[in-house]
Amino acid sequence: MKFTYSDKTVIVTSTSRYSQESFDIQIDDIIAIAILNRMVGDDDSDYIIILTNTFEQFYIHLIQEMKRFEDLKVFLKNGFSIDCQDIDNIAYDSNSILFPKNLKDAPLYQKNIKSWIKRGLDINHPASGVLHENILGYFSKFRTD
Repeated sequence: MKFTYSDKTVIVTSTSRYSQESFDIQIDDIIAIAILNRMVGDDDSDYIIILTNTFEQFYIHLIQEMKRFEDLKVFLKNGFSIDCQDIDNIAYDSNSILFPKNLKDAPLYQKNIKSWIKRGLDINHPASGVLHENILGYFSKFRTD
């Protein structure tokens, strides 16, 4: 996996099974960033979740081999004022918004048995989930579709 960004675009190039396929998104389209911890088999995996103004979700699997991991931390800190210690200190089964600051630590996903089963059966991506109703209400004003 490789992370790059410019002043307008985020680009993630991925070949990992547990990462989303490669993507690029406009920075201006980002309305939320969250951190998520999930068990994937025996692996305790961490993800950065990016939510866009169309409520599309993008996953960045935080793995040791990630190229330009430090660039991701700089991007989060400089672009969104995210303290990267929140990434380093993620707790098991965390599901917390990092940006915007007024929603910091609110859950991104609601607990949903259907989603849990689909993840367990490998139907849905391990970092997927049903957006929390409070998040949907707050962000509905940003929706552009």
